[in-house]
Amino acid sequence: QFLTRIVVSLATGFVALTEFTHSQPASADRTGKFSTKLTAKRRYLPRIELGSERLGKLKSVLDSGSDEWKSEVNQFVNSDYSKDLSSALTLFATTYFSEGNKISALEKELQDNIMEMNQHLEKLKKAVDIKTAQVECTAACKALNEYLITSKFSNESNLIQI
Repeated sequence: QFLTRIVVSLATGFVALTEFTHSQPASADRTGKFSTKLTAKRRYLPRIELGSERLGKLKSVLDSGSDEWKSEVNQFVNSDYSKDLSSALTLFATTYFSEGNKISALEKELQDNIMEMNQHLEKLKKAVDIKTAQVECTAACKALNEYLITSKFSNESNLIQI
């Protein structure tokens, strides 16, 4: 009898525990990890700010009319800063989704900003004169600034002066 009571108690406890754990809906973010916007911000914001700073420095070099403009452009567009900036922007944008894991209007806008920035960086890479490089770099900076403003990452230190 004693053993029977223990088995019945354990079975009852297991059923109650199962009922409790299954009564709460499971949820996870779209990255497949249990990260929040705060975690994503801590993870991606430093990479975004560093990329923004480097792009701002490139813009300053181009605006100064430096003879070394082509070397500076190649150094930036082929660097880890450029690639890391784009991937960090893309990863953070995925934290803005709507009900049912569908792309929200905000995420779509952020993705559009990223795509626009990347298109201008590709044109910048192919620029044959400094004037074209200045125009493309400025356009890339504007797209990045729009992303920073839309995602609420913007502050005086990370917006690129245009």
